[in-house]
Amino acid sequence: MPVSLQPVPLPECAHQGRLYKAQLAGGQTSHGYVAAGSARIEVTVPLALAGLRIPGFAPAADFYVVVEEMVSTPTVRVEQTVRLYSLAGELLAMARVPVAEQ
Repeated sequence: MPVSLQPVPLPECAHQGRLYKAQLAGGQTSHGYVAAGSARIEVTVPLALAGLRIPGFAPAADFYVVVEEMVSTPTVRVEQTVRLYSLAGELLAMARVPVAEQ
């Protein structure tokens, strides 16, 4: 019988002695936050915040956050951005991922 594996984002992770955590504010909300050590970065989007995760780190302790927004009426539409933050919580760069083209 084939086994189906589904990736599950870790609720928190440690990197270079600091704890990182991405957290949605709750169901059907447009708010969430990322904790990076002692910095707390608020994430607010115009649509419903459907996903928030930290996929990796850059060499200078900067880190990436994947933000997924969703609207489900009348059809489901998802928008995704990848954001690069400094350890202090400053947004350094952002790229929109064309989900519809994948």
